[in-house]
Amino acid sequence: MTNRNRRKLALCLIGVLLLYFVSLLWIDLYPFNDLEAAEDYYGDQYLATQLGGTLFSVIVLLLGSYLVYMTKKRALIWVGFLLFLVLLLLQLTASWLPYISGASTESLSLHQRLFGETVTILPGIKDHPVPDLAHTILGLLYLLITIGAGLYLIKTKNRSV
Repeated sequence: MTNRNRRKLALCLIGVLLLYFVSLLWIDLYPFNDLEAAEDYYGDQYLATQLGGTLFSVIVLLLGSYLVYMTKKRALIWVGFLLFLVLLLLQLTASWLPYISGASTESLSLHQRLFGETVTILPGIKDHPVPDLAHTILGLLYLLITIGAGLYLIKTKNRSV
C-alpha cells in the first residue's frame, strides 16, 4: 500500500470517528446512547458540556490529522501522533481502567446513572462498571487511529512523506 493510500484510509477512518462521535453527543440513539440521562445529570450545564466535548475532540482530531498526514515535518507528525495518543489514553482512563480494576462507589453510581440503560456487550467483572457498546466502539476507533498514525511514522521514517 502506498503512503498516499495509507493517508486516504487513515483520513477516512478519522472522518468516521468524527461523524460517530458527534452523532453520539447530539443524536438520541437510545438505548445505544442515553442523552436524556446526560441532560438530567448535567442540567443547566448540559449544552456547554456537549459543546465543550464536541469542540475539544473535533479540534484535537482535525489538528492531529493535519499534523500526521498533511505535513512533511517529522516533528509535527510526532505532535499529531501524540494528540491521538492523548485521546486514546483519555478513553482508556475513563472506560477501560475502571472496567478492569474497579471504581469508587461514587464513580459506579455516576456510571450507572449515565450509562445504566445503554447496550453493553462485554461481560461484567465483579461490580466494575462495564463500558457500553458506544464507548467500546469509540475506544476501538481511537486505538485504530493511534496505531495507524504510529505505523505511518514507522513506514515513513527514512523517506519523505
